[in-house]
Amino acid sequence: MTIDQTTGTVRLGEAVIRPTTSRHDFLTSSIGFTVSKVIQNEVWETYQLQIDEDGSWIGLKLTFEGERLDSLGFTMGPPPVSWGDWSENAINDQAKLVEDFLHVTLGNPPYHFRWGKVSVVRDLRTGEGAGWIEYKK
Repeated sequence: MTIDQTTGTVRLGEAVIRPTTSRHDFLTSSIGFTVSKVIQNEVWETYQLQIDEDGSWIGLKLTFEGERLDSLGFTMGPPPVSWGDWSENAINDQAKLVEDFLHVTLGNPPYHFRWGKVSVVRDLRTGEGAGWIEYKK
């Protein structure tokens, strides 16, 4: 997985997600056929998928406001097995993998760009330590 600092384009193998990627274009892309819809309310829809890239697991959540890509969340490392594996330490370990990836990919924080911003969140409710890309409207 790569994130282009100049454009905000995310690449996963041959899949390309740009800040301008529409919901329709995403769903009809090579990875769009593998997603599951996890949230739909009014104009908001969130899709998730899991990718094995070169032996590394990546979980993605893409949220669209209508056709516009609003945000892209990603987790890295071993996939979660069950809620029985949940712990604050596991979330922190997952967030550390994301922080290390961002440091190598984007340099030192803060990660604010003309196309949006990137952050790391530790969410005890969802059990994730994740990267979060928020695209500008």
